[in-house]
Amino acid sequence: MTLKIKILYCLKSSKKDGSGHLARGVYIRNFLNRKKININFISNNPKSFKKFNLNKKEIINKKLVINKNLYSFIKKKKFNFVFFDLIEKINPRIIKKISQISKIVMLQNITRGMNYCFYNIFPCLHLSKSDLNLINKFNNYKKKNILYGKNYLIIKKIKKQKIKKKLISIYAGGSDPYNISEIILKMISNSKVLANFEFQFFYGNLFDENKIFKLQKYKIPIKRFNIKHISSSVVVISTFGLITYELLSINVKQLIISYNSAHDARAKILSKKYKTIKNLGIYKNISQKNLIKNINYFIDFKNKVVSNDIKDMTPRIMNKLIKF
Repeated sequence: MTLKIKILYCLKSSKKDGSGHLARGVYIRNFLNRKKININFISNNPKSFKKFNLNKKEIINKKLVINKNLYSFIKKKKFNFVFFDLIEKINPRIIKKISQISKIVMLQNITRGMNYCFYNIFPCLHLSKSDLNLINKFNNYKKKNILYGKNYLIIKKIKKQKIKKKLISIYAGGSDPYNISEIILKMISNSKVLANFEFQFFYGNLFDENKIFKLQKYKIPIKRFNIKHISSSVVVISTFGLITYELLSINVKQLIISYNSAHDARAKILSKKYKTIKNLGIYKNISQKNLIKNINYFIDFKNKVVSNDIKDMTPRIMNKLIKF
């Protein structure tokens, strides 16, 4: 008798956490649905699901709290796979307890207790030295349950668009918790570069309406996130995240801004390996002079790369986990 597969996807999605975890969950869900496997979602912010058009039957209408109550819920509903897509410290005793009744798949999180997980997946091309040292402390990064690299990317497959030579797009993530959008728009608006190119700013699914209203004073067109329009730009200025790998897969030139030192370390590695990416550093340290200099440099930079091997590996990953 074939065991019925039941998956619970636990994630963080809010103005503070952004929408990347939820977007990744939706990519996984779309693949699994084609295999006739259903998946249930639970978040710290259930309202965020409305932005992604999830079916009501897929949503657990309660707030995610990783504690004994979650363990009891998983046991009662008989979920045999539990995905955690969030970045936070989790009580290792809770992870151990859940691992005794369900296979845990941890995504993009380095935490105590990760040694109890079925797999720890980092859907990024590289991990920094500090990442590996921390993983080694909690688990040992050489163990077979640690997966990362180009074979473990979970991204949206996008088509290459015709590039508009004067178009520069700006994107600061799903919610922009650090107000990077205003920092960048202000720098560009107070520069001569505004007259030389066509700029457009895209806001994410969890953007605050008041924030959108405030950004209108910079007289740069503001639009809802649209990957097709963004990918037709000659250069994209964006925060480090899912979009970095998606645009890299079609060789769109990117100026990357990081939230913190962990993101910055990974962005530096990408910047060294791929000529279509230039790391600008942590947002707090960006100067107008450096931003404008890099915009002008990247506009003139001729990318000779025709293609690369960056692509969505969701089918491979799910086949490894579930073995269809």
